[in-house]
Amino acid sequence: MLCGELLCSVSRLFARSSMRQPPRMSGAPRFSLHRALLLVGLTCCTLIASHVSAQAPLDAQQLEALQQLSPEDQAALLDSLGQGSRPPATLPLGPEDQSEMPRFSMGVTDEEQSPEEPRIEGRGTIVIEARLPEGDLPEEFVESINSDTYRSRLLGIRAYELTTLGVLELAGIGNVPLGGLTADEAATRLAAEPLLEDLQISVTILPLTPIGEDALRPFGYELFDERPDLFGARPPQSTPVPGGYVLGPGDSLRVQLFGDDNYEVELEVSPEGVINFPKLGPQAVSGLTFSEVKSVIEKRTAEQIIGTQAAVSMGRLKNIRIFVVGDVKRPGAYDVSGLSKITNALYASGGISSVGSLRRVQLKRAGRTVSTLDLYALLLSGDTRQDAPLRSDDVVFIPPVGPTVAVDGEVNRPAIYELGSSRSLAEVVALAGGLKATADRRRLRLERITETGLRSIDTVDLKANGGQTQLRDGDSLKVLRVLDDVDSAVTLTGHVTRAGGYEWSPGMRISDLLPSEQFLKPKADLAYVVVRREVGPDRRTQVISADLQAAQASPGSLADVPLSPRDRVTVFELGVARSAAIDSLLEELSAQASVSEPVQIARITGAMVAPGDYPLEPGMRVSDLLRAGGGLAPSAHVAAAELTRYRTGLNGTRETELISVDLGALLSGDAGADRVLAPYDILTIKQIPDWEEPLQVELTGEVRFPGSYPVRRGETLSALLDRAGGLTELAFTEGTVFTRKFLREREIEQLALLRSRLESDLSALAVQQAQTPNSSASEAFGIGQSLLEQIEQTEAQGRLVIDLRQVLANPNNLDYDIVLRDGDELVVPLQSQEVTVIGEVQYATSHRHQSRLSRNAYIDLSGGLTLRADKKRIYVVRANGAVIAGKGSRWFRNEQRIQPGDTVVVPLDADRLPQITQWASITQVLYNLAIAAAAVNSF
Repeated sequence: MLCGELLCSVSRLFARSSMRQPPRMSGAPRFSLHRALLLVGLTCCTLIASHVSAQAPLDAQQLEALQQLSPEDQAALLDSLGQGSRPPATLPLGPEDQSEMPRFSMGVTDEEQSPEEPRIEGRGTIVIEARLPEGDLPEEFVESINSDTYRSRLLGIRAYELTTLGVLELAGIGNVPLGGLTADEAATRLAAEPLLEDLQISVTILPLTPIGEDALRPFGYELFDERPDLFGARPPQSTPVPGGYVLGPGDSLRVQLFGDDNYEVELEVSPEGVINFPKLGPQAVSGLTFSEVKSVIEKRTAEQIIGTQAAVSMGRLKNIRIFVVGDVKRPGAYDVSGLSKITNALYASGGISSVGSLRRVQLKRAGRTVSTLDLYALLLSGDTRQDAPLRSDDVVFIPPVGPTVAVDGEVNRPAIYELGSSRSLAEVVALAGGLKATADRRRLRLERITETGLRSIDTVDLKANGGQTQLRDGDSLKVLRVLDDVDSAVTLTGHVTRAGGYEWSPGMRISDLLPSEQFLKPKADLAYVVVRREVGPDRRTQVISADLQAAQASPGSLADVPLSPRDRVTVFELGVARSAAIDSLLEELSAQASVSEPVQIARITGAMVAPGDYPLEPGMRVSDLLRAGGGLAPSAHVAAAELTRYRTGLNGTRETELISVDLGALLSGDAGADRVLAPYDILTIKQIPDWEEPLQVELTGEVRFPGSYPVRRGETLSALLDRAGGLTELAFTEGTVFTRKFLREREIEQLALLRSRLESDLSALAVQQAQTPNSSASEAFGIGQSLLEQIEQTEAQGRLVIDLRQVLANPNNLDYDIVLRDGDELVVPLQSQEVTVIGEVQYATSHRHQSRLSRNAYIDLSGGLTLRADKKRIYVVRANGAVIAGKGSRWFRNEQRIQPGDTVVVPLDADRLPQITQWASITQVLYNLAIAAAAVNSF
């Protein structure tokens, strides 16, 4: 009462002061008197309350006054009381009429509270970056660091795992406790070490997600994680009152009379435990159950009020004061509804802490334990029979957690479980939800601490009565997964319709696994099917192959390879590289090789469909290696092949032997020519001399028969044009464009080099501009960026300058004629009447050719030169791509002989801006490529 009156007085004073204050200007600080008055009132009442009861709730007046404070003032109030930012959940629940009020949160919602900075935990992982101080360091200091093995090892970025107690163990430096510190605090702590004080250290906490046993959490405690102070703390108001509810002071009854007298009355139980019933007088009800009171009232009404009956129901329920103590998150006294049960009390106190027991929650009344709640029964089977109702002054006591067992692996609910009265392995597995279908019931790994303090690991067979094994505190049970290997099966992979495992049976052959082509996808390679086999007790890898076509044609024959358990059969696709599957097998063979047993590998090279390295099979011959290589290529020379064999000589050196293989005889069926292969053998299939894929050359434009032509090696352009019927009457030979594939690739590399050089120059120019700004550097930077964009948009053409008139006039004369290559293209345009002017002119465009006009005349037709033009370096590009330079040329001084199809190029004056002098060559390359592209794209 004193606290409430004081706070109300302060609130009235606050209201009066608000009326006297002038309006506050926008942006002006809030008048401090208001806050001071509320702070004083709240501080006083809180101090008074702290002496009365540490758990006394705030009433409605206090909450209303408190909510008028800003979040900063609320935080300041808590700090002044030494409460800091104590979570509001430590406040007990108020009376029933305040149960729906929002909880006291100091003006800051959960969403607005900033997340707490992460702190280092035991067995956590941190990253430490240690480096030398910046700036010039004395050589003696650097040498002292480098000569110190332990400190030099710290330099750089390294990850460390801490001990269970959060201790960082550094060899040669010591153990540094870092548990509970933030990253910045940990860096400061490390810098305090004498051997580390000269280094600059930063720490990063890695938010690693635990896996396996480290990820296990105690079972059931998450029940109280979701706002336990608001969820489940009070039973719903609509809950029917059970007949066993014990009445006491604060309860009220609703009695409805009907018959001769018809009225309704609400009777409240007095502090003495009595109700005063009109016409009936007082009736003691305290300590009686609701059913007993109902029976008494109905009986007295019928006996004493003739012709009238009574219907009795509960009205308002009393609040009871109970205590929740032990290992809970917020122990203390709580006012709860009279219908509350043990679980309501647990929710009100924030839930059981991580060290409290879920299986032995005790309800104490008058010093005696009247009930024990096993929350596992509620969580695992929904049994609420042990959830006893509470009475006033009851104590809910949570003892420390009992013996625990960790269960991990192939169970439905991996977690850490508290043991109850029964501790058999089978019962603990049942707590974990039972075993998964993939669990190995014969091999459960049980790890425990023996009486001598050592760890032991036992294997338990659950099927052989292992379920009766008694578990102890600290045991760890790991349910292993059944092995993925299938003993009585073969696996089919590759280019097949139904890949996967198949049952193996004795006598099974490859034709039984793949009886017809229906099991194969189109274009399957029937000649070479690989079988990976495991042999011996150490399951060493062995590879054999099969000719599936021969096996299907003769089931049960030698070609029909027998299969063994765990075989893996792989079918390849014709024309597709098989290196991925083969390389995997070769790696397995290499891993098991030794001095006495070399790697079982053979190689086939040359004119083969799929040359490469292949597993060497037992008894493998040349014909088998030809099958593995996909067969002979069309270019193979079948007269002879060469086998290279390596062996160790008598003096211990490696010797090479060349063996000729009669390939023709082998293909004819001569078994004598089919040699047995040895490890590391290399079979070389020679190619037919002068064999080459047909060359293709494209002719377009003014050719009588344009198109793509196959050409022979050494054929010239004049010969091909003769085959194509020559040129049309409208052909413009001076404008012919001849492009070549490898020249195009060379231009791509040149453009990439120019781009890289220009980017580097622009970076240097940007730094220079930042240090000493000037207009010329800024202009140069803009020009450079423009050139860079042009390079990005320029496509390589691969143009070769030719004089088609001389080619046709001097056929097969290599001083003029061109020897063709694969991918060459010839474009012969129509007669041209244009002269193009590009570069630093006012208006770059094309003009109709006039024989009387000179170079400068065409420039004048384009508006003349710009201020950035280089008058001395103007040049002309002929229609065939030839470049005629202007400098030192008498031809240009006379300004004569501009021909149709010519392009006049006015370059940029690089001397005007020293920064771009080195870019002059770039502009010339871009101009020439643009001219070539225009010529090609004109078709």
